[in-house]
Amino acid sequence: MTRRHRATLAGVALLAPLWVSPARAEPSAQDRALAESLFREAKKLATGGEVEEACPKFAESHRLDPQLGTLLHLAACHEQEGRTATAWAEFNEAHERAKAQGDDRATVAKQRATQLEAKLSYLVVKSETLPPGLEVVLDGRVLSSASLGSKLPVDPGEHELEARAPGKETWTKQVALGEEGDVVRLEVPPLADAPVDAPALASGPTREAPSQTQWILGWVVGGVGLAGLGVMAGFGALAASQAADADSHCEGRFCDPEGLAGHDRASTSATISTVGLVVGVVGVGVGVTLLLTAPDGEDAAQAYLAPSLGGARLGVRW
Repeated sequence: MTRRHRATLAGVALLAPLWVSPARAEPSAQDRALAESLFREAKKLATGGEVEEACPKFAESHRLDPQLGTLLHLAACHEQEGRTATAWAEFNEAHERAKAQGDDRATVAKQRATQLEAKLSYLVVKSETLPPGLEVVLDGRVLSSASLGSKLPVDPGEHELEARAPGKETWTKQVALGEEGDVVRLEVPPLADAPVDAPALASGPTREAPSQTQWILGWVVGGVGLAGLGVMAGFGALAASQAADADSHCEGRFCDPEGLAGHDRASTSATISTVGLVVGVVGVGVGVTLLLTAPDGEDAAQAYLAPSLGGARLGVRW
């Protein structure tokens, strides 16, 4: 899309008079110098017929150092570019400024604005339904509610109209305005309700989330249980060996110091073996329970506990 057809709205009709400019700081010497350079370059381009390249330079020059002469050249450039609504608003602004300054160019600006007014194209946007928070947006600029139903001066070319509101689906429409007094009327339809995200199902956990955690926990607890059974078997055998060695230093109920120390060691090993047995039985039992009660799928694994040399073996079958 060329600059000529890019959407530029006349701010006069949409929000507030364009010529009521906000107060701004006095331009610096550097800004003035750059503005003058851009102005001269823009004039040269415009004289050579390169209007699309000249207009942005006039606009930037005016932004850096707002001057009545620059504004008049900018309006004339936009008129040549075919942006009639923009040029009309700028000539009106120039007229107001020149009149306030007692400048004779006020008459010229007024005449140019009057000539353009007969050529303006208009867009009329209506909306019969006004849901809470409705925004009607034309080319990225929100239209005030007061402008709905009114004739809005708009540059000829293609434009995008959008209507949006909380909880509603956004409605968009491409609009093409012709030149020389074209009037396009559009009705914003009732906005459809936006789809509501489905709430999370309250069914059992899936393998990818909670059940996976349960499987991992089952294996960890079961592994601790198997380690406990290993401790039981190892220290049980050690206790038996230590008791046998201690008995060789005893006669009946009487033992020498080495026999007494041996029985103490055997008693300690037996205690550790007993603790390992408890931890092993509980761990394996809880681990197997967690694995067996995890939600099943067609490819779910099945846990099993099988006797093994020196204890038990916890496994999984797919």
